[in-house]
Amino acid sequence: MILQDLDLQDYTVYLGKIKLFFGPEVEKYLDQIYKKGAELHNINFTHNNPNPNNPRQTDYGRKTEILHWFVEQQKLVTSVFHKYLDFTKP
Repeated sequence: MILQDLDLQDYTVYLGKIKLFFGPEVEKYLDQIYKKGAELHNINFTHNNPNPNNPRQTDYGRKTEILHWFVEQQKLVTSVFHKYLDFTKP
């Protein structure tokens, strides 16, 4: 999934609301997701819209690193939200 500008704008709105429901560790985690998503978006934009007056190489190494980070989050995300989703405690 490639984030679009609108997705990132919506995400910033939701980040502001997160503070009401979760602690600072979740806010920090979601901020990290936002920053990596924005960086990935910029890498893709540069690749898809080359500027002949300012040629820049697409940073495929960094793109791969970010994509791997997102894949790893599938395993780690529950540890960030676990204490908020544990309904066994009153």
